Amino acid sequence: RGDTGSGGSHLAKDNSRQPRSGPSLHQQRQEMKPSVSKPTSEPLSKEKLQLRAKSMRLEFMQEKNEEELLCSMDDLKSTPNASEVIVQSYVDAIIDCKVDEREAIIAIISILYRNHKMTRDDISKSLSDIIEFLDSYIMDSPLAVENTSCLIAELLHIEASDVNWLCDNVQKLEQTGAHLIPDVIASCLKSSINRYNVQEAKSHFEKATAALETLLTKEKWDEIKRNSDLEK
Repeated sequence: RGDTGSGGSHLAKDNSRQPRSGPSLHQQRQEMKPSVSKPTSEPLSKEKLQLRAKSMRLEFMQEKNEEELLCSMDDLKSTPNASEVIVQSYVDAIIDCKVDEREAIIAIISILYRNHKMTRDDISKSLSDIIEFLDSYIMDSPLAVENTSCLIAELLHIEASDVNWLCDNVQKLEQTGAHLIPDVIASCLKSSINRYNVQEAKSHFEKATAALETLLTKEKWDEIKRNSDLEK
């Protein structure tokens, strides 16, 4: 047993094994895994983004596919201010369009907002400019007030806007189209009732009674309520 022959030399060889050169098994497995990184879309110029917004609208009108709409919006993550530019193009288009296109635009804005692809500020900035200059749009687009009111009714419904904000922005018409102020408020109220119901409209407008009476006078606001059946 004291012999250091074959048995001893065998143990010595076992203890003197050198570490394997090259990548470890773990490294090999990691290298064999497929890449899961997503390709990033290149940022679009404003002109190309506006064209993309139009194609998104046309596709939605044809297919009514919400998932595809959301995916299209996700593809624009690398483009700065994409949601702001897109909502601006839709609000501009809603001024003078047919009913089916108007309803598609309203649905798209609603879907994008409810799915956190568009912010309240994105919508407010674009809509504020439209309201301020409604007087100039009406000459060429007789449905400007009605179409804008339909959009506002939806924004109230999804809580992307409120009547106090509406009053603040309609007040800007005092400089160029003061005669339109009661018409805009009455049209928004009517759209809220027609698209949803009296109770929903009442819940939105009653919260802003003080602002409405300041904007219109109490007598005028009472008249609008009577004409719209809001008090029934």
